[in-house]
Amino acid sequence: PGWQTAILTVSNAYGSSTKSDSLQIFVGNVQAPIPAPFYEGFEDPNIFNEGTWASINYEEDNKADDNITWFTQVNYGAHTGTGAAMLNNYNAHANSDIDQIISPAFDLTGLSSSQMTLSFYYSLASFNQHFGYGTGDSLMVLASTNCGNIWQTVYSAGGSSSDPITKQEINAGYVDGYFIPTKDPAYWKQITVSLPPGLKQTD
Repeated sequence: PGWQTAILTVSNAYGSSTKSDSLQIFVGNVQAPIPAPFYEGFEDPNIFNEGTWASINYEEDNKADDNITWFTQVNYGAHTGTGAAMLNNYNAHANSDIDQIISPAFDLTGLSSSQMTLSFYYSLASFNQHFGYGTGDSLMVLASTNCGNIWQTVYSAGGSSSDPITKQEINAGYVDGYFIPTKDPAYWKQITVSLPPGLKQTD
């Protein structure tokens, strides 16, 4: 499991050329290796380099780009503990940029109906003083039961909306500069969603 190198070689009468890319194919485990309930605090500085959790950055047309807004593990700006997964959106320079954290597969069969929930904290500020009128950024959580062939949305907020107040994902307000949240609860928003029963596979 983990990132696999893809190699493409093309040839013609004038010669051949080879290109390799180590960030195009990510192979997960055949079976869900982690039983739920599960907690991740992003304390491990190598969490995105161990073949379990993946951080992916690409454009809207599914091409990898040269933007620097991928998720990285940092030892500051944490809600609890010392670690966090940070998205450097302050230095973003590409529209329609898509940044993802992909978790390992979880075995949910040991959970009761009341335990079928997902909960996380996040902190997001804006350098736009008019953020209350909506923002182009969005936050989504998707889940799959067939190795990513089909994804279903379990949580979505932000993006363009005719009702931006109810779908507003910015919770830390306006910040004129690089934003690093403290542990002050005012900077953090907790999201708790009920997971669809269909995600609980028994085979």
